[in-house]
Amino acid sequence: WQHQYQLWLEISLDLVQSLYLAGRYDDAEAASAEMREHVSSDGDLLKLYVIQGKQYHHQARYLEAIELELSGLKLLGIELPTEDEALFPYFQKEAGHINDLLCEKADSDPAKFYDVPETQDPTHVLTQELLFDLFADSYLVGKGLLCATASAIMTRLAMEQGNSPMASVAYINYASTVCAMGADYRTGHAIGSLAVRLAERYAVPAWQNYTYHVFSLAVNHWLNPLISSHAYWHEASRLALASGSPYAGYVYLQLPHVLFAAGTNLQEVDKQVERSLEFLTTMGMDGIVGILQCIVIQPLKHLRGETNGRDSLDDDGFDSAAFLENFKEFPFFLGSLYYSMLRVACLSGNRLDPDMMAGWMETINGTQQGQIITVDSLFYYVQVLLDQVRDASEAEQAIIWERVEASMGTMRNWAALCPENFQHKLLLLEAEYARARLTEEGDVTTTLNTYDAAIDTALAHSFIQDAALAAEKAGKFWLHRRKPHLAKAYIEQAVAYYARWGATAWSRRVTKWPSRWPPTSVANNVALPGATFPPS
Repeated sequence: WQHQYQLWLEISLDLVQSLYLAGRYDDAEAASAEMREHVSSDGDLLKLYVIQGKQYHHQARYLEAIELELSGLKLLGIELPTEDEALFPYFQKEAGHINDLLCEKADSDPAKFYDVPETQDPTHVLTQELLFDLFADSYLVGKGLLCATASAIMTRLAMEQGNSPMASVAYINYASTVCAMGADYRTGHAIGSLAVRLAERYAVPAWQNYTYHVFSLAVNHWLNPLISSHAYWHEASRLALASGSPYAGYVYLQLPHVLFAAGTNLQEVDKQVERSLEFLTTMGMDGIVGILQCIVIQPLKHLRGETNGRDSLDDDGFDSAAFLENFKEFPFFLGSLYYSMLRVACLSGNRLDPDMMAGWMETINGTQQGQIITVDSLFYYVQVLLDQVRDASEAEQAIIWERVEASMGTMRNWAALCPENFQHKLLLLEAEYARARLTEEGDVTTTLNTYDAAIDTALAHSFIQDAALAAEKAGKFWLHRRKPHLAKAYIEQAVAYYARWGATAWSRRVTKWPSRWPPTSVANNVALPGATFPPS
């Protein structure tokens, strides 16, 4: 460093990066500390910060990474507040700049930014990389406004200063932010589509992998069928291996989950789980393995009867309470588990405190930006509320109905955007809403027709798991009304659909219902308050 500084700098940066990628974190830390004593400029220090921030991310040291990234941005003249009260107006100002730039430079068409000139700012790429890392780490610790603000600054800089290999990352992060906020999905999708085109133009494996990943995870399904994202996911997985990106692990996390959410046969989901676990464990990504357990592995075991009970995700290798305690400072991890716990409650008939569930939904919506997880969580949440509304006090019922109706309004908006993905979910919620409100015999036909429409629409778009759930609910409806002969056809459908999906325990469970239902307190043709779920 004293005689051949530039050569020393390049070798030292490569060494720090190689050490952390090899899992030698202590050695990487020591090499970083030595470098900081000898770097001669803020620009060179920033290069080290970028590498060290990725190491901390890799180790799940997200808060330390954020502190480092904010320090780096401050050296570049970008001083971000950390409190939400100050961040919100900062974000609004950046979003306003973006809207102005869209109007002034592109006639409100994001696609026109594809043809803007290359950036000439020498610090542009380094600034974008720090903001990108800040976005990712903030996302994982539930700092939603910091995450959104980082994405907005990235996009504003790309629009003002020109394109670069990182332009796709800037635009895809902001596209996911716009979709997560739920204000303008079409603009979010248009910005996301611009990101995909720019990723393909520059063809940098790490950024192309990431862009495809986020487009599939948080943007594409709002306007296009979920199945159309699969090609992006598979290409992202190929690029993940080629890129060596520390964010490649999230592709391998989501590959099995998107199959699971789309209703793919569970044996195929199992195969992808094995491939994902092999990659994640080899890379030492224990935190991501934990999320995979939450959103796919334990739910698979639950559906096959391999957990401690029909209302539990736990087994000898997983403890929900311990997970919640271990990750209590990381809302992204908590939201992942809450999502699966809502599914378990919906399937099993487990009653949950409405206020607790509302808190879960707040965490999910604040951390699972624009993901299909937010849709399915809402789907299960509403059903659990409807299944316990009759047992609630009059005051509690008013609160529950208000939450149900607000949530169903959200689902209606989603179904209007992309009926292929969301219409069947809306129909099932409407059937369940009608069932919970049912007071007159004359309403039965409309309710049953809505169940049937939910089943048919789910099957038409290959959501076999939701067709099974809709048939299950329709069967419960008739069993609840002491009409087992009318329930029989729906029960047989539910059994067949669960079996086809691979949910063997749930298929067996539904088969046993007619012999165990209804309770003797059910009067013929009269809905029983609070007795929605047959026992398993």
